[in-house]
Amino acid sequence: IDNAEIKEIVPILDVKGMKAIAATFCPTDGHADPFKTTFAYAIAAKKEGAKIITHTPVVKVLKENNVVKGVETNKGKIKAPVVVNAAGVWSKKIAETVGIKLPNQPYRKEIMVTERIKPLFEAMVISFKDGIYFSQQKEGQILGGIPNPHEKKGYLTDPTFSFIQHMSKTLLRYAPTLGYLRVIRHWTGFYDVSPDARPIIGEDIKIKGFIHCHGFSGHGFMLSPMVTKLLTEYITDGKTSFFLEQLNLERFKEKTIQKEISVVG
Repeated sequence: IDNAEIKEIVPILDVKGMKAIAATFCPTDGHADPFKTTFAYAIAAKKEGAKIITHTPVVKVLKENNVVKGVETNKGKIKAPVVVNAAGVWSKKIAETVGIKLPNQPYRKEIMVTERIKPLFEAMVISFKDGIYFSQQKEGQILGGIPNPHEKKGYLTDPTFSFIQHMSKTLLRYAPTLGYLRVIRHWTGFYDVSPDARPIIGEDIKIKGFIHCHGFSGHGFMLSPMVTKLLTEYITDGKTSFFLEQLNLERFKEKTIQKEISVVG
């Protein structure tokens, strides 16, 4: 779409300030509350007989002759013929307990939310040029983030004032009318980043029953419904797919890798 259409869809945007040339827009795209979505999945799983155990970290994965036997937790052992390693930035540490070295690295990401205001726009704004993304929530808050180009890998959790400065300056260039807003909360989380910014999915070739599901590099929430469907089919029926074959851990042994460029935040 051109700049005139951009203004029609998100009137508060300053196409000159953001140096827009064109944009894409998909009216069927949406966004979901991660907390409500997570609890909805948990409730649905319980109805199907799943048992969810919280506050129970895995100490190590148990195996015999390179075959998974379960996990050991801080509250005891749990027997299982299959273990799915979907622990995000902590997947690396879990894999180490069975001698697997993952290439993933944790990177801190920061987000802020403003006070509530009247409805101004519905579409989520994403810029691949500056990395900024923001949307207006149902209750009226502006929620968004922007990457720190100098962020170092590691388990850093403290929010930074430099993020607020960078985010505010860039947001005002995109939407000057939001300059009066107050930031009411600011927090951090992690991206579990793989070398090619694509997830690592599938059974390990050396340890039977050990399933990789990590390294989503910021795309986990979006991809998780289909990924878990494919993994469930593989675990229960042995059904594989082109998708799983392309995203296995062994791809990093190749001389060249195809890096995902559509990463925001």
